[in-house]
Amino acid sequence: MRLGSMIQFSRQGARVAAILASVAIAATAAHAQDPFPTRAVKIVVSAPPGGQTDSLARFLGDGLSKRWGQPVVVENIPGAGQTIGTAKVAHSPPDGYTLHLAMHATFTRKLYYTSLNYEPTALTPLLQLGEAGYALVARPDLPAKDVRELIAYAKQQEGRTSLGLLGMGGDSHVRMVIFGLRNGIKFTQAAYKGESDILNALAGSHLDIAMVSLSSALALVPKVKIIAITSAERNPAAKDLPTFAESGVQDFSFGIRYFLVGPPDMNQALQKKIHEDAAAVMAAPDAAAMLARLQLTPSDRSLDAARKGAAAEVESFRRIMAESKLEPQR
Repeated sequence: MRLGSMIQFSRQGARVAAILASVAIAATAAHAQDPFPTRAVKIVVSAPPGGQTDSLARFLGDGLSKRWGQPVVVENIPGAGQTIGTAKVAHSPPDGYTLHLAMHATFTRKLYYTSLNYEPTALTPLLQLGEAGYALVARPDLPAKDVRELIAYAKQQEGRTSLGLLGMGGDSHVRMVIFGLRNGIKFTQAAYKGESDILNALAGSHLDIAMVSLSSALALVPKVKIIAITSAERNPAAKDLPTFAESGVQDFSFGIRYFLVGPPDMNQALQKKIHEDAAAVMAAPDAAAMLARLQLTPSDRSLDAARKGAAAEVESFRRIMAESKLEPQR
């Protein structure tokens, strides 16, 4: 082939390659600009209906449905330490049509359950929704009115004091193990699917104590008794309830943080779209009233804060797992 012909052929090939590249870029841009959503979106909740997590998911779902003009359905999938629902989200396509209303412990599960069939830290944090302290709650006839009396009672019971848990390996489970180690007490642990189950067991005196969300506990007083709260300061809505620090137990402030998350590998444009719309719902005036009703304080609503918040939960849990001396489970 002559040199001139070769140059002409090379130029033609370059033009074809440029055209194909332009088509590919245009197709990608068109795909990125596809309207979302065009059908129903699902928010998975790893807890039964009626609790704080479920209430938050339904509020967010209603707001998103109004913004999107599409149904947003809450699907409750409790069980296995709240991992069944999360696994469904983790294995869903990253198209935004399956989301998860997650607690902070969602990101830490594999540090306790090492054989999970998904990687919690691969989930896509989209928005922090709110946060609050836990309440240490007891059956109404438990002969202890504060933390110190509870410690004395549990020591007398020599391991027979029953502790209700939302599955093993969660934040409240590990921290209550630490609480026991620091104070020389042991508990008989019992796992439940949801807070409503725990509170019903406490109200019926079938369970001694549990850590639950403050809003859920307050709703059932006086059928249950609140011993103390885990927040650093007293809650304005329940000013008579002491903190653990006020009760003489130091370095025991922690709480719940809620996130909206998606499956792994969501593209940046879709993350931004869902984040902005969900953040707008949570910034509306009626959201403030809803958060107050659930005893939640607003969180930083930036996308970067959601990512950093999830990472911080993992690092925090590594530290408390080490102190608890709990062995990870397969």
